Amino acid sequence: EKTRHILLFGSGLMAESVVQYLLKRPEVLVYPFIESYHIASNIVADAKKIAERNDSKRCSYSEIDVTNPVEVAKLVKKC
Repeated sequence: EKTRHILLFGSGLMAESVVQYLLKRPEVLVYPFIESYHIASNIVADAKKIAERNDSKRCSYSEIDVTNPVEVAKLVKKC
């Protein structure tokens, strides 16, 4: 089976809760073979904190401007 990656846009108030939920409850996922999680945010420091406080081996992060469709498309394709 092909491994899957989850891309989360934003590092706001609920982002960390979403990451924790996905990491701790893999049975709720459509694809049980999730390999990694990527947090993309316009505030990269917040995304980094979320990744580091959770599963830093499976969580990565980057800065993104969601108003730039080329940037968004590249990140979606990568994940």
